[in-house]
Amino acid sequence: MKQIKSESLLSVNLKVIKRHPFFFLAAMLSAFLLQFISGLFPAFIEKQMFSFFENKINLPLGVWFIIILMTTGFLFTAFAYITMNIGWLFRTKIKKLFVNKMLRAIILQPKEFDTSEAIGETAYKFRGDIDQLSFLLTKSFPHFSTSLAIAIVTVVLMFSVNVTFTFIALFLIALNIGIITLLLPKVERWRENSLKAAAATSGFLTTALQSTQEIKTDYKNQNFIDAYFNINQKAAKAALQENIGRSLIESLFRLGHQLITSAMLIFIVLNIETISFSVGNFAFFISLSVSLSNFASSVSDFFVNVKQTKISLERVQDIYTKAKNEDEQPYMKNSQEYNIESIVVKNLCVEYPESNFKIEKSFEVYSGEYYFITGAVASGKSSVIKSMLGITKKAGGQIILNGKIIEKPDAVFVSPLAVYVPPTPQIFNASLRENLLLGVSSETEGNITEAEIQKVLRITRLDKDLETMPNGLETKVGNLTGGVSGGQTQRIGIARALLCKSRLVVLDDCFTAVDSGLAGEIRKDIAALDDLTVIEISNRKPNLEMIPRIKQLEF
Repeated sequence: MKQIKSESLLSVNLKVIKRHPFFFLAAMLSAFLLQFISGLFPAFIEKQMFSFFENKINLPLGVWFIIILMTTGFLFTAFAYITMNIGWLFRTKIKKLFVNKMLRAIILQPKEFDTSEAIGETAYKFRGDIDQLSFLLTKSFPHFSTSLAIAIVTVVLMFSVNVTFTFIALFLIALNIGIITLLLPKVERWRENSLKAAAATSGFLTTALQSTQEIKTDYKNQNFIDAYFNINQKAAKAALQENIGRSLIESLFRLGHQLITSAMLIFIVLNIETISFSVGNFAFFISLSVSLSNFASSVSDFFVNVKQTKISLERVQDIYTKAKNEDEQPYMKNSQEYNIESIVVKNLCVEYPESNFKIEKSFEVYSGEYYFITGAVASGKSSVIKSMLGITKKAGGQIILNGKIIEKPDAVFVSPLAVYVPPTPQIFNASLRENLLLGVSSETEGNITEAEIQKVLRITRLDKDLETMPNGLETKVGNLTGGVSGGQTQRIGIARALLCKSRLVVLDDCFTAVDSGLAGEIRKDIAALDDLTVIEISNRKPNLEMIPRIKQLEF
């Protein structure tokens, strides 16, 4: 199982450009046209217009030539905005690329997704950080690169008008960029603080929404409001600090251009008798200085965005670089080659040093049997089985499948070889059918018949619940649509696992919310399925006499 190494910002962007060259070129073209229209083109029109009014040049068609030029500028602008919309599609595709990669990392990795932050904080990376990553490539970089090309042409034209003025303008712009560059480390730190604060707000709100009933019943309403207010205050302060920094940089840009104009006017006044400078040339030079100032603006803006994007990339790097390429997931195919004849677990050790917990177990599992594991609460039942499956790490011991030592159980014990059902399966806000098929691979899904779905519904006794659902299997279930009961949630999770057609099904305390009589019937029907090995973990000891081939293990 090969993991992708952490990538640099440059390599990530080059891959995106290679994947969507047309959209990238559209973004570059729109940026160039907008830079050209806002700088060089109006400068040329102003020079022609003032020189014409000073009778220094003769224009073909007279004033109509100016009108034609202005109309051409309007058409350029319209075309620029059309290509800009294509560039925005490019931004959407970049977001989709990063989001897909991050989701693959979280969902497809065999082990549990390890994060020390709240769900909402991780979710914010899919919004705020992905926005920043896409902005650099679709807006900031095209603006910087095209303004650089136009700036080179601008400097050449400025030198052709007046060398002294050009050197003064270049000096002031370089000074402006130098001052702004000194602010970049602070901007980077402010951006990081702002993202962390915003993510913390999102994480707090997500956690609170998941425990709304607890907040109400424990009369914690005001406490929640106060806590949310405090965390928002911190986020607002961080965002304000970041915005002040960006506003300061933008103000320095405007100040730089004003200094260029002022310096030119002062220089002309002091040397009015020796300088031969027409109104047309003056207007031309001032307009060109706007293009140069735009370049200065784009330089600093680009460097600021690079700093901010590096922060965002670092924040998502631990997620999306864990994604595996489909061709680098042989375990998805190899698992079909295995047939569970026996699983021998020798001295499997699981420990949690922070809580001084340690357990070591040895046991054997054989094909076609139903194993019922019981033990005291927090005795380590789930920890041992999850470690056997590779969901969590083991501290020691051996796992032997069909006589072969398994070094990486997380690469073997996956669907369609094995499937794990947690105590509280996740129910998504989708139809019941979609929820049932979520755990099924695309290859297997096409082979699942309606009869097989109905069979699983009968085994889990969901067929009775289906009778009360208005749209049958197409009925929307989940928290946002009225939800399902705890017992229904667990039975949907079991049904989902059975539809995976795995050889080993692990039920981790999956009947806690199911009526004991109903749970016994479901166990009996599952045990009757051919070529299926079942491991059930439970804190309770139900009546198991009615279940054939039952094997009990005490942990």
